[in-house]
Amino acid sequence: MKNTIISTLALLLSFTSYSVAEEFNENLLYTGTINSAYNQVDLPMLPGNWKIYDLEKSGSVPSGNFYVFATLVPQDTGPNDNAVYFDNINFGILGSKSEETDYRRTFFGCDSGFYSAAETKTKNIVTRGSGNFEETCSVAVNEEGDVAGKLSNQFYYTDCGEVCVEVSFSLYRENYNLNADNFGEFSEKLFGAIRNTVSGSKENIVAHYDLSNEFFETWLDKSMTYSCAVFEPENLSLYDASIEKLDRICRKLNIKADDHIIEIGTGWGSFALHAVKKYGCKVTTTTISNRQHEYVSNLINAEGLEDKITLLKEDYRSLSGQYDKSVSYTHLTLPTKA
Repeated sequence: MKNTIISTLALLLSFTSYSVAEEFNENLLYTGTINSAYNQVDLPMLPGNWKIYDLEKSGSVPSGNFYVFATLVPQDTGPNDNAVYFDNINFGILGSKSEETDYRRTFFGCDSGFYSAAETKTKNIVTRGSGNFEETCSVAVNEEGDVAGKLSNQFYYTDCGEVCVEVSFSLYRENYNLNADNFGEFSEKLFGAIRNTVSGSKENIVAHYDLSNEFFETWLDKSMTYSCAVFEPENLSLYDASIEKLDRICRKLNIKADDHIIEIGTGWGSFALHAVKKYGCKVTTTTISNRQHEYVSNLINAEGLEDKITLLKEDYRSLSGQYDKSVSYTHLTLPTKA
């Protein structure tokens, strides 16, 4: 039975189990998300069980001079099967000091000879800074690389910041309800899960949260809580509903005075201050926003909570240490259709 785009997206966005791997292992099966692959990026997987078909690695990840290329195929793909009749996932991760990274900063796959005989349905190239860029494109190709047979739909994504991340999904048409009118939009949903590289995260945070603290103060409540509040009962003020949300998180975690909490995403410090003041615990919290870090640092000093709250300015993928409980919350809206 053919999968619909909606069901494919639902599966992709609602996994409850994950494969956790810092590097690709040819002896593992992959499903869900590869968390913090090579300590650089979270990589999404299509539904199903996937195995390594081809793997090429070079260099040292800590040095930054490395690259990894991996092709994954469904678990039940046989050694003599023609891969063109199966879905494929291709990943490339290239370190900041790799010659391959420099090369790809001037190389646009969507405009390359890869798809010269195919029909490009969507294309988006956005340059960022000196040589950094993001691109996505969707093409329909057959095994000869032209559009006539349309055996597969190709979704191609690359993002070159401090590192280069490349992902392409090649979906065999018979497995999906994809067509020339809808697969471009589908690719945008698909690749939205990949735009969370270390460098990409920093750029996104700076572009939004570093607008100015004064700007956010004009329309947030006095707790400076920037996510959906809990209006129970319904007549609560925005401030009281924000405090209810913060306290509900604390209650669900059953926070005790001897707990040490790690919070990923400080915001303007509302959770850390609430948890410490009401429950007496310790909180280590991290943000990569310069303005938020400045704001919360001043707040901690003003409240005299330096011994209770440790404020970091690090990407969550760089954190180390041992904690009793972790907190990270946001507002998430899932698409109802592709």
